[in-house]
Amino acid sequence: MERMSETIIVYSDVHTKTIYSIADELYQKEMVNTEAQHNYLYEKILKLCNPDYRKVLFQ
Repeated sequence: MERMSETIIVYSDVHTKTIYSIADELYQKEMVNTEAQHNYLYEKILKLCNPDYRKVLFQ
């Protein structure tokens, strides 16, 4: 823990995440429970952000 000022305390390094990067990780690692969730990530986020994104079958 590093104290930066009277009001700000940093507990860890700051990491930047985007909706796309989170969706990509969930999709590629098959971390969703249903095919509907899997397809939602692909259709509504991944394919819209990257038209060349390759579809993976749900298992």
